[in-house]
Amino acid sequence: MNHIADQALEWDRGSVAEAAFLMDETAPAYLNVADPMGAELLILQLPQLHRAGLPVAHCLTDDVDKLSACRLIIVSSSLAPSPEFRRKLDALKSDNRVIVFLNGAGFLSDGAVNPEAIASFTGITVKRDTVPAKGPFTFQNSLDFCNLLQDKTFGTETYLQNPALLPNDPNAEVLARYTDGRIAIAARRYPQWTAVYAAQVQLPAQFYRNLAVMAGTHCYIDTPDVVLANRSMLAVSVEKPGPRTIRLPRPATVTELYTNKIIAEKSVSTFTYDFPALETRLFHLGY
Repeated sequence: MNHIADQALEWDRGSVAEAAFLMDETAPAYLNVADPMGAELLILQLPQLHRAGLPVAHCLTDDVDKLSACRLIIVSSSLAPSPEFRRKLDALKSDNRVIVFLNGAGFLSDGAVNPEAIASFTGITVKRDTVPAKGPFTFQNSLDFCNLLQDKTFGTETYLQNPALLPNDPNAEVLARYTDGRIAIAARRYPQWTAVYAAQVQLPAQFYRNLAVMAGTHCYIDTPDVVLANRSMLAVSVEKPGPRTIRLPRPATVTELYTNKIIAEKSVSTFTYDFPALETRLFHLGY
């Protein structure tokens, strides 16, 4: 491992992430102590997000003006966004990006619950329902948003959203419903960007992959494996054994660094590697 680290010091390790998971560091202050929604918004969805086939940058809201290269942005926990953050995020509502807002994004304004403030922040009208929303949800039949997910059910019985802040936008497309029929996820297309509001945040990897494809983000792999990458290296971590076809953002030579095995001596756009179960492989990409 030391020899790999020594080589990496000479390589370009800049970010290639075209997706970002955006965290508001003030959010925990607006949640009750040990509120399970904090874990749902910030931690429990990460295993699925990182199995969408692409590297994801993790950023604070102060970094939002540095995300111009990102095509897919997930706003995970901005319950009371500052005017400055709103302004900077508005500047990214362009260039056909897809921006995902998770449960309660923007619902506090001047210290009070304000569903109208959610609409101005997320681009989707949301209503406050007196009946808590809970449990699983089922995807609808949208061909692009719900590709490979139609009529499939996700989420756990323990999930509880109270207060229930549910999409209620006549101009939005319903993507998923709770078992009681209420809307769990909705999307609205604007001329320059697409807004997605997810009241139920236990989202599967395939959904994130679909959104990434819609946004024009490069996906390295089609299987639910973890992908990490920079400008010189690519790591893929798998659970199940078998060959994986990996697509590169541009042609490169490929060497597997743990074994120092040359996979592609001449530049290639794709390559196939046979992975053992429960293993990670690290590749050097020579551009």
